Amino acid sequence: MIEGSCHCGAVRWRFKVIPESATACNWRGLAPDRNGHCRIAVNLRLAEPEAVAAINVNHFDGLESWKRLPDDGRCVTDMWF
Repeated sequence: MIEGSCHCGAVRWRFKVIPESATACNWRGLAPDRNGHCRIAVNLRLAEPEAVAAINVNHFDGLESWKRLPDDGRCVTDMWF
């Protein structure tokens, strides 16, 4: 299980399973997508580093092309710790 919270601790989140991957993107999160769905994001940097360090990172252009970008083989620890 992975748990985290915002910096002040007012909002907490929990994953019951470890995700296979995470996504790094530039993203407009306030507007619904083409299907009318709103997306949410969880900042894995707000979890304990050892809980998320080995999760693979996917790259996504959510600002302009709305397409997945090529994988580069990095995981969370390569980018943030």
